[in-house]
Amino acid sequence: MDQNNNEINNNVTPQPAAQPVEPTPAVVPTPVEPVAAPVPTEQSVEATPTVAPTPTEAAPVEQPAPANQTIVVPAANTLGSSQPEENNVMPNVNPNTMMTPVETEIQTEAPEKSKKKGNPILLLLLLVIVAGGGYYAYNTFLGGKAEPNTSQTEKTDKEDKEKVEELTEEELTSYLEDATPLMYRIADKVPLKTSSLDNATVLWYAAVVSFDDNNVSGLAESFTQSSLDTVVTRVFGKDFKYTHESINCFAGDGVLYEYNKDKEVYTKNALHGHGGEGATRLKIYAINSSKTKDKIEITTKILYAGRCQDVCGPIVEYYSDAAGKNSVYKVENEEAVDQYDTVYEKVKDKLPETTFVYTVQSDGNYGLSEIKN
Repeated sequence: MDQNNNEINNNVTPQPAAQPVEPTPAVVPTPVEPVAAPVPTEQSVEATPTVAPTPTEAAPVEQPAPANQTIVVPAANTLGSSQPEENNVMPNVNPNTMMTPVETEIQTEAPEKSKKKGNPILLLLLLVIVAGGGYYAYNTFLGGKAEPNTSQTEKTDKEDKEKVEELTEEELTSYLEDATPLMYRIADKVPLKTSSLDNATVLWYAAVVSFDDNNVSGLAESFTQSSLDTVVTRVFGKDFKYTHESINCFAGDGVLYEYNKDKEVYTKNALHGHGGEGATRLKIYAINSSKTKDKIEITTKILYAGRCQDVCGPIVEYYSDAAGKNSVYKVENEEAVDQYDTVYEKVKDKLPETTFVYTVQSDGNYGLSEIKN
């Protein structure tokens, strides 16, 4: 038994032999004590954000605190060291480094948290406003062409078509001056559309009006094709269709004006001679008028004075129709021929209405297209 104890003692006693390692305390010398004094506890680490450049940021609280880590310093003398064991375990301290790296790490991460992200919706809205303003400025000041507003254009067109106005006194006079000589020839054919007029009637009417335009008394010896074109376009419109050809006499006895296509001139047939033609006598009075973007309508009343034969005598009776069947006034004591205005005031309520319709043409002007009653 003693022998065994001696063996055990022999096994234990060599432990003091490890004391040559006594220089180990030099690893944890007294200089370590000053380092241990500022060792940050959990409180000190939590207060560290006060050192951060942006004091308003509470972000460091969200980061895992490195101070919670425990660094174990291996003891060089585990059995014979006289250094307290608590000195071998130092929280948050790397024995080979100072505290500066820890502070540097906190300072580096804190500013990153201070960056604020913008609201993407506000940024998008701002971008749209800036782009819209630039587009408007380009179209307004730099001559850019904006896309037409279809609904607004349709609304404007509709308003223009529905807008109704009256003709001026000057316009009414002009239209009636051209309509009167036409009615001399076609009054007994109304109502009608001008497209149904025969070509000879159109040419003869245009020739007579051109005589008046050029202050020609009676039948002119010649006139140009262009003079007829001017009348036709002014009265019937640019889109009216007709043909240039020789004009037969109103009396129905042969050609009165020969047409030269090469020279574009109408020349009176020297072998055909007689006096003027007979025609229905009348005067047109405008009642009202309306003008829209597409159409002009002039409502009138016409007082007829009977047909003038070879030699026009005094008017002895007035009628409400071109055929002279409905008498509305008889002249007494051989009144002067030009009594239209006086008679009209007496009989206007007995006269029917006749409407002249003008429609817009391809050139934007109006042309006579229909006469109705």
